Amino acid sequence: MSDSQPVDETAAMADRRLTPSTKKTYRSAQKALKRFIKVHPDYKTLYYDAEHDKLRLPLPDAAVVTFIGSSLRKKSGTYKTSSTVGTMRSAIQAMYIDAGVVFNNTALLQQEVGRVVKGHKRVVAGLKETGEMKQDEGKRFLKMKGYRMLCRLALEQGETEVYLYLVSQWNLMVRTVNVKKMNYKFFALDGDASTIKTPYHKGDQEGKNAFPKHVYANPVDALICPFFAMGIHIVCNAFQRGGNTCVFQVECMESTFSNWIRKVAGSFTPEDLLELGMEAEDVGTHSIRKGAGTFCSSQPSGPNPQTVRLRMDHCIGNTESRYIFEGEGTDQMLGRTVAGLDFNSIEFASLPCHFENTAVLTQSEWALAVPGYNHYPLGFQECIPFYIAALAANHELATKHLPQSHRLFNSPFWTNGFHLKLQPLVLRGVGKCDKTGMRATGLPPHHLVSLEVGEIRREAVEFQSSVRTRLDNMMEILPRTIADEVRSKVEINGAVAVTSDDVRKMLGEFKDNILERLDQHRGGTTPPAPSVPSVPLQPFKTFYWGGQLHYCERGFRLPRDSVKACFNLWYCGNPVRQVAPYKHFKGCCMSTAADKSALPKLAVVMRKLETIAVEKEFVASWPNVEAMEPEARDELFRKCFEELYKGSRSKRVGELSFMTVYNYIRAMENSK
Repeated sequence: MSDSQPVDETAAMADRRLTPSTKKTYRSAQKALKRFIKVHPDYKTLYYDAEHDKLRLPLPDAAVVTFIGSSLRKKSGTYKTSSTVGTMRSAIQAMYIDAGVVFNNTALLQQEVGRVVKGHKRVVAGLKETGEMKQDEGKRFLKMKGYRMLCRLALEQGETEVYLYLVSQWNLMVRTVNVKKMNYKFFALDGDASTIKTPYHKGDQEGKNAFPKHVYANPVDALICPFFAMGIHIVCNAFQRGGNTCVFQVECMESTFSNWIRKVAGSFTPEDLLELGMEAEDVGTHSIRKGAGTFCSSQPSGPNPQTVRLRMDHCIGNTESRYIFEGEGTDQMLGRTVAGLDFNSIEFASLPCHFENTAVLTQSEWALAVPGYNHYPLGFQECIPFYIAALAANHELATKHLPQSHRLFNSPFWTNGFHLKLQPLVLRGVGKCDKTGMRATGLPPHHLVSLEVGEIRREAVEFQSSVRTRLDNMMEILPRTIADEVRSKVEINGAVAVTSDDVRKMLGEFKDNILERLDQHRGGTTPPAPSVPSVPLQPFKTFYWGGQLHYCERGFRLPRDSVKACFNLWYCGNPVRQVAPYKHFKGCCMSTAADKSALPKLAVVMRKLETIAVEKEFVASWPNVEAMEPEARDELFRKCFEELYKGSRSKRVGELSFMTVYNYIRAMENSK
């Protein structure tokens, strides 16, 4: 655009001062005000423009007060919450601003509205006292056991994106809209914790007070561990260089999460509700944030209220910066607490599952285990080994709770046996790891003292036990040894005198020997690290059923997975489960009519990719994909897939289901 055609963005910028949800709430209140003025005999003539269907501003104070007073009941006749008044007043003020009219908040208006508000609060308090209204306004807070139950249900239903969303909101203690905006660029590693920064929030639209929030693992209870949840996410979702860096790619993820909460709450049994500690209608996305804040605030001698409010993005006035910049370690301690680590136990100082170094896998193995590993932002890439360690250490938990059809079990991480290879290499610890030097952060002084006392007590017990054992052994042999030494001084022709100096010398030598051995014991060496066990990959199994041999067992179901996952399964199979490449399967292997119909469609998709690769000269001829290096195989798939969808859509490579790709191919052929 030329300089002679400047763009005035004033109106657009002014419109963005409010969030979409706030605009929606305000519009509802403004419509209610217009309906009130239209039908009120004292105001409709002067203050309603029927021709343009809008109000004539400014309205008299009496009209505003009367409207607010008449809007305090729902259609059912029950009273609205006390916050309703403030919302309506803000909506009216916003309407004046949009219309370019000064909202004259007169003393009389404030006084009259104040009287209405005060009376309304008394009425509501009385109704709460008699049980005619709920004690709590809005959604109730979720207890820790309820949060854990939701985590379990999300896993059992295979909703791992919802699971990560739930765990992230609980640990970050933010509004659900801020979870939707989580970005890989905002991740970093800080010692034994990952940090996530939310650029702005409802109470800080300019992001002036944004700070990195520390998120800790929970190796004691992996079901609620954010590292475990992120580990599942990154091995199931490929990350592409230059692509969208948002953690949640689905635009409607916020509503998906909200709908899931509503749906699962509606299906609770009376026993579930008892465990949850609330009625189904009291459960919502805000319950999670409230629950995390309540849980942390209720810990005896736990995080201070200001730290909790800061992490929850509440405004606390001019003390805010002091607690951020001068309260070093307060957010770390809060991060440990909200992760579910027992504040009054030594387990509060638990270190995350980790490896001695990243050399546990080669670069090509990392790229295979975590699709797109090399393309993640650097800060997030540093966190990945911790997420993978949490997943490897707790892969039995995934097997126990996730449906067998979940895409985790068809991911390269699983099919290549990385979960089995890495599990023995995972390091755990409390307080400090001797191998890596990692120390637990975010510990209050009494935990640091407890760790030191515990270490001293352990060393003292070990030393005492060692001394007792060594002395018992020495005293067992000491008399005999002295007797042997005395006899050695006796000659055939007579005895040689044994002086006290001889005995003292012998005992001194024994003493030196004891001390030397004790010193060696106390300074004992660390045993060498166990070697990496390899996962034996046996030849592919065959199964006899239906009167003939098959490459899959009876009842096998063809996974409806992404085309990228199916690409690997088609050419490489599942070596860990000893399932042959799917290209060897025949229709008679399939157990259902749907799978018999889907298998040739999958073959069409794979042949199309092969054709593209040869025609576009990506390869001279279709190679043995199984023998290719993982990165080369991924790159070949990427080129073929992008060529197939060239100019069609901006979609993450390979995320479409193979059935969707098949339909797209047929549509292209029919259009020619």
